Amino acid sequence: MVRLHGFLLGALLIALPSGPATETTEAQTAPARELARFVTYGEVRYSESNEEIEIRSGQGALRTNRFYVDVVMRFQFQLLERDTEATVLLRTLFPSIQGQPEAGYRVHLSDKLKGDRPRGSVTTWNRKHLVGPAGAVALSGSSGDWQDCELRIVGVNLSLRINGIETTQTDRLDQFVGYLGFQVEAGSLRIRRVEIETLPLDGEGFPGTASSLGVGIQDPSVVKEVRPVYSLDALYDRVEGVVRMEAVVAKDGTVRGIRVLKSVHPDLDAAAAAAAKQWRFRPARRDGQPVAVVVTLELRFRIK
Repeated sequence: MVRLHGFLLGALLIALPSGPATETTEAQTAPARELARFVTYGEVRYSESNEEIEIRSGQGALRTNRFYVDVVMRFQFQLLERDTEATVLLRTLFPSIQGQPEAGYRVHLSDKLKGDRPRGSVTTWNRKHLVGPAGAVALSGSSGDWQDCELRIVGVNLSLRINGIETTQTDRLDQFVGYLGFQVEAGSLRIRRVEIETLPLDGEGFPGTASSLGVGIQDPSVVKEVRPVYSLDALYDRVEGVVRMEAVVAKDGTVRGIRVLKSVHPDLDAAAAAAAKQWRFRPARRDGQPVAVVVTLELRFRIK
């Protein structure tokens, strides 16, 4: 359900898949910067030692224990075997959610410099090519040495830096919330110091020049609605409720300056904000001219 100053705009119903309970997040508000916490998805062969994680080839993945929207992800990695093919998973929705399609992106850390999916290339979850690196992505020393990696994901934009050098850029993202993680399809990958910096829901911040709805202002109206998604954890724990947000509908009908006023679950808060960011409105008007206005949005999450 979405409510704009009392006007009902929509509803969300998602069926609950069967499956075991998984670890859920503990804090309602994530710190701006944190060490990543991972849980397994599917059958994953991995081991931990001295704050390092070694992941071996398999069908499963390591995923974060919560959803993320806009982030900077930093870590170090080693490619432990020749022809290792590993991917960093970004904004990933896994396919076991009933009625919700798989989605997300893969950043390839393979040992290949050329050919299909070379190091630094970005594909969709189903491996459809999105963008390749600007050139061959060299490593520092040998592939078995520790390499620095930084991924910045903001809105439609993604940039990749390896050892401080920007290798890949794209502004073609259209999936805005999901898990982060790692998957190895061949060989072995070792990672350490995986740090996630959570960026504000809206990089522009909350605009201070918007008006409040009231006398003399024609209310904005919805022209494009995007429904939010459920996370695995929120579904398995049967979390329901209403996420209340404050935002600005700008003069061009886009939604900006989103901030959560009433939280339900960290994953659902993130999903609601990511969905609201994609809504489009006919803007509010004063004396026939479009004006930016502050609105309250409510998205109801209900399990059927």
